[in-house]
Amino acid sequence: NNNNNSNTLVFIIERNKNLDTSTNSRIAYSGVDNSTYSPQLIITYSENSQKSLTIENLEWAEETSSTGQVYMSSSDLELSYDTIFGEQFIALKFDNISIFNLQNIQFAYIQFTCSQTSSDSVLIQISIEDSSNVKK
Repeated sequence: NNNNNSNTLVFIIERNKNLDTSTNSRIAYSGVDNSTYSPQLIITYSENSQKSLTIENLEWAEETSSTGQVYMSSSDLELSYDTIFGEQFIALKFDNISIFNLQNIQFAYIQFTCSQTSSDSVLIQISIEDSSNVKK
């Protein structure tokens, strides 16, 4: 069956609490001020030939773990820890991901543009939900 299925994927990014007890963070642009810097989901797949698909239209949110407060307009994304709000997680929602049935995904990754540099290590955990109704 070569029907084209359009999906919504939600990626939850948070500190891996089992392996990382630090308050280190990586800070990336959210794309609010300039969509050129938005996180991108890049999927390389093949059927008879290899193709690359970049999804740039996304919705995102940052949630502070201790209060449950959600931010959707920040110019940057603190990956796992915010010096003001503390522990947090990021949700990235990519809509209209179209891959034809019977195609094998070779690899996929999320690409961020760094807004601040740091030499500290951060161990993150990424969860994926195939839904527009993300549940934490």
